[in-house]
Amino acid sequence: MENSSKDIVIKKNNRIFFLLFIIQPFLSLVLAIRHYRLSSSRNIVWIFVAFTGLTFVISNSGIDANRQRETLVAIHNSEITFSRLTDLLYDEDSGYVDIAQPIIIFLVSRVTDNYQVLFAIYGLIFGYFYSRNIWYLIDRSGSFIKKSSLLVIITYVLIIGFWNLNGFRMYTAAHIFVFGTMQYLFEKRIRGVFIAASSILFHFSYIFPVTILFLFIVIRTRVSILFWFFIISFFISELDLKIVRDTLIDILPPIFHPKVVSYTNEGYAESRLEMINQMRWYAKFYERALIWSITGFLIIFYFKAIQYIKRIPGLYALYGFTLLFLGMANIFSTIPSMSRFILVASLFAMAFILLTLQNGPKSQVLRIYSPIAGAGFTYFSIMSLRIGFDMIGIMALIGNPVFALFYNIDFALIQLFK
Repeated sequence: MENSSKDIVIKKNNRIFFLLFIIQPFLSLVLAIRHYRLSSSRNIVWIFVAFTGLTFVISNSGIDANRQRETLVAIHNSEITFSRLTDLLYDEDSGYVDIAQPIIIFLVSRVTDNYQVLFAIYGLIFGYFYSRNIWYLIDRSGSFIKKSSLLVIITYVLIIGFWNLNGFRMYTAAHIFVFGTMQYLFEKRIRGVFIAASSILFHFSYIFPVTILFLFIVIRTRVSILFWFFIISFFISELDLKIVRDTLIDILPPIFHPKVVSYTNEGYAESRLEMINQMRWYAKFYERALIWSITGFLIIFYFKAIQYIKRIPGLYALYGFTLLFLGMANIFSTIPSMSRFILVASLFAMAFILLTLQNGPKSQVLRIYSPIAGAGFTYFSIMSLRIGFDMIGIMALIGNPVFALFYNIDFALIQLFK
């Protein structure tokens, strides 16, 4: 009887959340986070991401979102057929090697040329995997989230936040890869490997982490070896781009060759380095603060909690994969655009840190180090939100889906601080 009454209360609260979302989405998001154990909370986050897509602000003409808007309009006004589009996929002349986005844009273009609708669809896809990855950790974190773990999960949420709809291909692929890989690591589900591999359909460069996942599955190397590989990776500061380029061209089909040449171009590498050097210090080092904070935890847990980690197969597998992925990402980060995989690998690292902090043994070293790492996580989180404010519209906070469908207020949150 008691369980029946509890189920009725939960169902009632779930309905209230969804009704509130129609009226005031941001308030429903706040309540969903507050009551994160309710079954509807993850779905509120999911549809809120779609709503932020509907209210997405293209803050300047140079960002990827503007090119997608122009592509949508061009295809909407063209007479291209779906059959013709499929002919262009994996075609050397078209250069379409990321097939998911062209298909989505084409389907939306048959209905409208409104980029807000396109980004709402982006949000539905991105938001599903984003919300599921968050709750995958929450569901394995015990009966409650400890105060000492709050900053860790906040940072996890912000590493590749929902405003990254701007880079829909790269960052949706990231959450798909995490979604599938976590299922394999913790549940040994082979379907998780296939889900992770499907990230390649969104961004061809995910051949890199998918290969690492296959390597991890095949070699089954001890964590002790992976740990020292991870440490050594920080001292490998440069790769010969020509050797990497020639090797990849020998391995990959011709359709991928233009992308490989672009990614391993020495001139592009130099221009990226120059651009980074021109950044203000606080924008230049925030990702580095995240990595060094993560590294400290990975080292402490190796020496102080490895026996506990070994007793939990899923956590042990996650630790090993994190060390391998981060180590490989460190080595290949000297290649233009490949440094983005450090953030993807960081999602696994933060998941490991959260689950170990929640349920693992405590030590004096950990108590001393946690506030230090917390400063790095806070720095990263503030900077990540600052970037997000360029693309999150004011309507995401004060509007609702009905109003947003008819009125477009192109006002980014960052404008409130200027």
